[in-house]
Amino acid sequence: MTGSTNPAGAFRRRRLMPSIPMQRRIAAVSGAIGALCVVSAFLVWRWDDLQPAQGTVLGGVGVLAAALVAYYGVHRTRISNEKIAADQLRQARDQLAAENRKLQGTLDRQQQALDQTHRRETVRDLRARFTSAAAQLADPSGTVRLAGVYAMASLADDWHNSDTPNDRERQVCIDVLCGYLRLPYNSLTADEGERQVRRTVVGVIREHLQKDAPSSWQCCHFDFSETDFRGAEMDFLGARFSGRVDFSGTVFESGEVSFRGSVFSGATVDFSRATFVDGEVSFWSATFESSWISFSGAGFRGGMVDFSETILDSDVNFFGAEVYSGGRIDFSGAVFRGGNVDFSETAFLRGGEVDFSESVFCGADVDFSGAVFKGGDVDFTSPGAWNEGPTVPWEDTPPIGVTPGRWPPEVVRVEPAAKETGGEFR
Repeated sequence: MTGSTNPAGAFRRRRLMPSIPMQRRIAAVSGAIGALCVVSAFLVWRWDDLQPAQGTVLGGVGVLAAALVAYYGVHRTRISNEKIAADQLRQARDQLAAENRKLQGTLDRQQQALDQTHRRETVRDLRARFTSAAAQLADPSGTVRLAGVYAMASLADDWHNSDTPNDRERQVCIDVLCGYLRLPYNSLTADEGERQVRRTVVGVIREHLQKDAPSSWQCCHFDFSETDFRGAEMDFLGARFSGRVDFSGTVFESGEVSFRGSVFSGATVDFSRATFVDGEVSFWSATFESSWISFSGAGFRGGMVDFSETILDSDVNFFGAEVYSGGRIDFSGAVFRGGNVDFSETAFLRGGEVDFSESVFCGADVDFSGAVFKGGDVDFTSPGAWNEGPTVPWEDTPPIGVTPGRWPPEVVRVEPAAKETGGEFR
């Protein structure tokens, strides 16, 4: 290509060629030698006419010429030796660099092999610990089972905090702990050791769901489906959930499950097909953000679900197609900022109760369209705001059991008693 240059070739030419001051010295020496040769030739030509003094001069010229020739030869030899030495040094450096690269490659391969061996040994150790912890949970001794709870929880943390975190294995450990609670249990006949083990399982899960938990399980799933919680107590006070919590098909009889002050952010809470018989599930003062709660197919016969003083800002809060005959749903003082609370096509029979007193409706869609009211009580008195009131199947006069009798209810306050809603209602 026209005008192209080769930096490497130019560099080699510069190394082979002497510097400019050296070129000048060589030219001067060559000129002097040439001049002496001319003078010598002239004197030889006039040899017959030479005087003794001229002979001396001619001898001196010869000696000087020989000295100059010797100097030039030594100088060229020195330049050649320097070039050879520089080439040898460059070759040695190139060879050393190549050997270093080869050595580094060998070290890298050895380190990779050591890392793989370490990972295999770590996984083998963790799996051995899982087998041991699972055996402890199945031991007849309550003390051994209690140790198994802590061993399984510690193993779950170690799977997550290992050199190659494996959250799938961590979830398996959590599933085992939840599975223990799903085992048949009768609080009336169980010994104190078994009660202590179950309380410890719940406590370990709760501690891992706190805001400042050293090893958080907030994004994990918790499967309590088809569990018989007769007389059992589960306290998840202040827990934070962003995964799935499954209580589908669970029986709550004379027991209590508490999510007081908990935060559900992007979580799914499933109570579908659950049965509440004098049992209680409390979400008092909880916060729901972009979450989904389902009580689809649940039965309430004297049980209670407490959403009082909660903040509901979720995409969907679904309660559709239920029969409430003796149960109670408490939304008193709740703030409905977003999402959908669905009571459509629900039957409120005698003894059932839903309490929205002092609630704040400022953005959520609360739907009672198609609901049937036959002796049940639904209380909307004293709302804190009515910007987006619920959708109801009447216009002016509510059916018997719905209070207040004059519709819509009169707003009696602007801010909820125990909740900060972030400013004015809009």
